[in-house]
Amino acid sequence: MVLLTRFATRTLSQSLLKNKTFQIHSGFIFEDKVSEILENKGFVPTDITRINHKEFDLITIKNNKIYNFQCKNNYIDISRVNFDYKKIGRFNMRLCKYYESALIKEKDRESLIKEKTKINDIQHFVISRYPVITRNERIINFADLSEWEEN
Repeated sequence: MVLLTRFATRTLSQSLLKNKTFQIHSGFIFEDKVSEILENKGFVPTDITRINHKEFDLITIKNNKIYNFQCKNNYIDISRVNFDYKKIGRFNMRLCKYYESALIKEKDRESLIKEKTKINDIQHFVISRYPVITRNERIINFADLSEWEEN
């Protein structure tokens, strides 16, 4: 019975992941959950999602400071890496580089946020649905978000 359930779950997940509508919808659900956690921590979400045709996931304000969060809902099929530590390490490194590039991209376009909000103090973060190991304090694992404290 366990194997049948595992097979059904995996088949369903693989089918859904090929569906763009499902992927987009699950991303919005993830953003909503991140927003809810941040609101409980005193962050006030703005309704800014697009400036000059540039999309932003979650722009919040706390203590007259802007916090720009990029929500990354990356999926990994755990069965693909299983117990292969080299694969896990490579995947972790690839995600961290991707997230660091996202932070640079946000930094490069922060003038749009400053112009829109009239607030010059701004910090950028990436919230990763899939937990990664990194020393970059701007990359926050979703599982750690409830305990995270901004500087």
